[in-house]
Amino acid sequence: MTIEYDRLQDEVARGWNTWDTRSVLTQVLLPAALGLSFGLKEYYRGTSLRTAQIGRRTEGAETVTLGPHAYDGSYTETTLTWAGITIRVQTAHAGEDLVALVTPMANQPKSALLTVGVSYLWNRPGTVVREADRIRATSDSVVEVFATTPHVDDPYCDLDGPYFALDLAQAVGISTGRPRSLAEIAELIVTAAAGTEVAEHQEIVRDSISWNTIYEPSKSRVITGVSRLWNVGKRGGYALFCWDAFFNALLASPNSKAVAYLNVVEMLRARTPEGFVPNVEQGTGRKTYDGSQPPIGSMTVLELYRQFSERWFLEECFGTLLSWNRWWWRVRRDGELLCAGSTYFDPEYPSPQDIPRIHQHFGATCESGWDGHPVFDDVPFDQNKSLLAAHDVGLNSLYAVDCEALAEIADILGETDAAVELRGRHDSVVAAMETLWDENAGIYRSRRTDTGRLTARLSTMSFYPLVAGVGDGRRTGRMLADHLLAEDGFGGEWILPTSPRNEKIELKDTSYWELRAWPPVNFLVYLGLLRAGEKDAASWLAEGSERLVLKEWREHRHIHENYSSVHGAACDKPNSEPFQTWGALLSLIVLMERGEVALFNDERWRGMSLLSGVVVPLVTPMSAPGVPSADAAEKLLTAMASVGVRRLMLLGSNGEGPLIPAELAGEFTAGVVKRWRDLVPEGTILVNVTAPGTAEAERRTDDAAAAGADAIVSSPPTFFKHRADEVVAHFEALGRRGLPVILYNSPRSTLLTQETARALQPLLAGVKDSSGDPEMLRYLLSLGIEVSQGDEQGLADAVRAGAHGITPGIANLAPGLALQMVAPGADLGRLQELSTALAKIHTVRPGVPTVKALLNTRGLCPPHCAPPLAPCTADEVRHLTDLVAPLEEHLIPRATSS
Repeated sequence: MTIEYDRLQDEVARGWNTWDTRSVLTQVLLPAALGLSFGLKEYYRGTSLRTAQIGRRTEGAETVTLGPHAYDGSYTETTLTWAGITIRVQTAHAGEDLVALVTPMANQPKSALLTVGVSYLWNRPGTVVREADRIRATSDSVVEVFATTPHVDDPYCDLDGPYFALDLAQAVGISTGRPRSLAEIAELIVTAAAGTEVAEHQEIVRDSISWNTIYEPSKSRVITGVSRLWNVGKRGGYALFCWDAFFNALLASPNSKAVAYLNVVEMLRARTPEGFVPNVEQGTGRKTYDGSQPPIGSMTVLELYRQFSERWFLEECFGTLLSWNRWWWRVRRDGELLCAGSTYFDPEYPSPQDIPRIHQHFGATCESGWDGHPVFDDVPFDQNKSLLAAHDVGLNSLYAVDCEALAEIADILGETDAAVELRGRHDSVVAAMETLWDENAGIYRSRRTDTGRLTARLSTMSFYPLVAGVGDGRRTGRMLADHLLAEDGFGGEWILPTSPRNEKIELKDTSYWELRAWPPVNFLVYLGLLRAGEKDAASWLAEGSERLVLKEWREHRHIHENYSSVHGAACDKPNSEPFQTWGALLSLIVLMERGEVALFNDERWRGMSLLSGVVVPLVTPMSAPGVPSADAAEKLLTAMASVGVRRLMLLGSNGEGPLIPAELAGEFTAGVVKRWRDLVPEGTILVNVTAPGTAEAERRTDDAAAAGADAIVSSPPTFFKHRADEVVAHFEALGRRGLPVILYNSPRSTLLTQETARALQPLLAGVKDSSGDPEMLRYLLSLGIEVSQGDEQGLADAVRAGAHGITPGIANLAPGLALQMVAPGADLGRLQELSTALAKIHTVRPGVPTVKALLNTRGLCPPHCAPPLAPCTADEVRHLTDLVAPLEEHLIPRATSS
């Protein structure tokens, strides 16, 4: 356990918020646990509504629509309909005070009463008394509660303790701290509401977590459940579900680092004595000691580390993640692969949920995350092994990802032996997954361990190998064309069904699975498509996920547990929770696809290596001095593509980027990206955005993103000498713009220190190192950072040292020579000699004008430069052409006449 996490919990568990899971209309002040519980008294039958939940389906139950909810509770909005009455309840903060505005929108003939009960919750100490115009609560401090209308003396309001009963003939205001008028409260509400206005998908992601984040008093902690109704319906007050918690962490990360962390840590702290994370821990005391759920914890923890760069978080999580990973291999391995299982145990806290589960077929399917799915129908449960008799394609894929991510965490923490162990396990699983390929059907599927046959049914888990990077391009192509995108497979308008549409399933109306789409499935398949480099298919899935989530959201503001893959609705099934956290994964997919959320955006997940091989730091062709022109670049781009160049960097020092205004740079980038995509569809374009300050660099980053660049390159801010924390803040800001970030370590700018490099490592997709410092190159490589060498005198040495690629300015003139240098078996000594000979052009005139002059002689680029740079003189050009004449065979082809 770490002090940092305990401090984080203390910081989160403060202030007014919807901390009480029992009612969405209860506001609680932490840490005192003072509750203001809003309810209704109606006069048609004389009944009272004390708590409100979304999703109750009993006769006469209230209907709740959850509006915007700020993470810190500074604004919440709920609309409730019950017994012919509709009210809108809005709350806001006024400093440390709470204000509430309750507006009647429909009423009975005799107007209802708003009841406001005031009490200390969860048996916390304190006294509450009602006086003439206020209710006073006293514990360590005094809080007074006021109303804008007089109390109605009705002793039959069905409340315990002091309360207000307020006539809802008109709007009513409540405030703590001091009396406030209705107009003052309304003004505070309007201001707070404006602060929560965001785009649709951002709102869905935010509200899915903020409405389900509660205070769990038995362990004095803040947690995020999956559904408030589940907490109180059959789980004893709260429930933490294993892989749901890790998905919740990802959903929380764009808005709250603290809530992201607490989802992970509280789930990991539920670890059993056997060393695994259980499927569920709940308020009744129950834990599922029979089994776990799919291991996505390490993947999530590593991704959060990449976002927030806090080592203590890795240290907090690593021990349990490693224990859990080893448990899978020790307990669930049958041969070389894993099977889902359910181990017998005698429950200390018996539960009806365990009756069909412990040491049974259904319980074993729960470990896959696909409870009772038809894909397991033909797979028996082996009582002796406590395992389903099949090597599960989904479970093994996610386990391989877990090994891979956890090995990387081990590297960061210096746990060398664990890293070796984990990589060995990863390689073993990936190799054994070859047995799960069905060549006839063209897809991965589970294989029976008792008969050796492939299982009869398919599911969307067959695409999970892509998440692990398993499968070559041919296999991926077959899986997509024949199954994922096929209308009678997993394609169609409402995606993804968990079983192919052409597979007949006989199930009850209440089934979870028949023609249903599940958000976490879409999310994992989306990650797989990203990793496989299948950008078009990933975009298709993002578009389908958007259709699915917005249908119910726009109609009901619902975020469902699962959706129909026939008509896209979700309220048609009684067992599809209407406000369940992981439904927002559909919106997270959309935000990731648009680059609005920087999750899983390194080269592993984006299906590309940004710096491998040769990156040409392209000069910037200009139509006139200082005017970059994509049209003027046409011949140079065509020549580059013709010799095999695949990666370009625009607007670096060779591209005169610092001399080109941002508005011209953006237009040029857009034109070059468009043309390069035509010439080299799989090509990559990096754009340098280095600037003196963060704001200018952010603007250039946004322009690069809008132009379609694959990544940005940036030096630390120029001109001033900056501290390491300032440099880190700069790169964090750039990373939030949505593109992968590559550090440019240039002697012309602020040189990188080892301290800064270490701090920046989690934020970077790589480093272009032009420092010429071999020690720095080795240090960067030791951190596991992808490095491309830009120092022309040290290209061969960098390749020998293990650099991932090179970015030499001379590649503008001799791209073929640069490509040879990174080819297997290259004669690096001879190639370095040739490169050094070519670099002597800078003895005639240093810098970009020299390169442009020579390219102009080859008909590939006008000689214009950005002022104050001036083109080479005629004498300089003659000297340059004489100098490179012996190297003609290595130079870029001359332009052909059109």
